[in-house]
Amino acid sequence: MAKFNQYQAFVTAFELGSITKAASMLNLSVPAISKQLNQLEQTLNVQLFLRSHKKIEASAAAKQFYPECKAILEAVNQVEAKLIDTDNRIAGSLKITMSQSLARSVVMQSIHQFAAKYPDVQFTIIYTDDVLDLHDQALDFAFRLGTLPDNSSLYAKYLFDVNLMACATPQYLASCDPIQSFTQLGGAKFILPNQLNPNGDVKQFLNQQQFDFKQSVAHFVSDCTAVYDMTKNHLGIGLMLDKNIENEIERGDLVSVLCEYHLPRKNLHLVSKKANWQSNTHKAFKAFISERLSS
Repeated sequence: MAKFNQYQAFVTAFELGSITKAASMLNLSVPAISKQLNQLEQTLNVQLFLRSHKKIEASAAAKQFYPECKAILEAVNQVEAKLIDTDNRIAGSLKITMSQSLARSVVMQSIHQFAAKYPDVQFTIIYTDDVLDLHDQALDFAFRLGTLPDNSSLYAKYLFDVNLMACATPQYLASCDPIQSFTQLGGAKFILPNQLNPNGDVKQFLNQQQFDFKQSVAHFVSDCTAVYDMTKNHLGIGLMLDKNIENEIERGDLVSVLCEYHLPRKNLHLVSKKANWQSNTHKAFKAFISERLSS
């Protein structure tokens, strides 16, 4: 077990390029991860990482060792899954990635329902807008927004479409003059993520509307959750996915603005790896999500 934990620490640190991130991913302390890596280096009698106070860099030995070590971990996980399958239990672990914009969505509600139905399943969820490789990162599923690249090694199940919606609280809108367009905001201002993809749909749409990023933005924020929180606290107009704020719109807590404009629309897919064998847990999760979320 000790060597397995060392292998897991090594693979995670190698993939994330950070001991701190590896510790967070594995729910361990930074000293615990460092100790496991040091012990592995002593056992192998090689230096796996070149360390500095800010980052780690994989050595040539680490790059050679990584694919074999990862294969060992995947083989162990598959053997465990097959053993669990012998009694038809839905148990084990699922590693999932999704955009941070889905953190408050019906996707998370469905995962919560699945976890309540199958309490022996443990989830690891990675929120990122980066497109992670399911094979390299040993991910089981990805919820992906937008157009998917062709990939013969992946299976994609279409779930539903989402629309971006501009909205604000009635209190905030009452403090502004009528909003006519994205260039005539009546004194209102937007709340936007501070790292909009320059080639993304949102940035392109706003550029087409001749949106003034210097004068028309009240706040830049670091993530989508902050957009929601600041919009709800009457600090500006937020751009959010319609599926995430259906209840707030229905209650009147938030009001849609500039509805006549066709803001970017995206489709959502559940992506998984094509494989000759899948555990009962994988099959159950895929079926559950498809039933709950497919249009």
